[in-house]
Amino acid sequence: MITADSSRETVSPEPVATDDGIAYRAFHDMTEPGSLSITVMQAVGAVVDVDPMALDSLYEAVDPDALDELFCPGPERQPSIDGRIRFRFAGCHVTVESNGTILVEP
Repeated sequence: MITADSSRETVSPEPVATDDGIAYRAFHDMTEPGSLSITVMQAVGAVVDVDPMALDSLYEAVDPDALDELFCPGPERQPSIDGRIRFRFAGCHVTVESNGTILVEP
């Protein structure tokens, strides 16, 4: 869940069962302002219990600007492609879907 009651968003991933065990699901509202890549960092930080600012750079796993552009509609363009991207970050498998779902598997 994302709370935008201040300039800083809070992400609280919820545990979900998967075929491989437990994963954690968060959501980024693609229709609202805000960075998908920041939501990913906050979700991973919450799962591994580390301040997102203390995590390694997301650039080591994926280009954050490209991730933000991949699925998020801009002011002059329609919603981007339908699909998902998967990468490893901070020891987790991270899946980001075009509907805003973020799945973090520790």
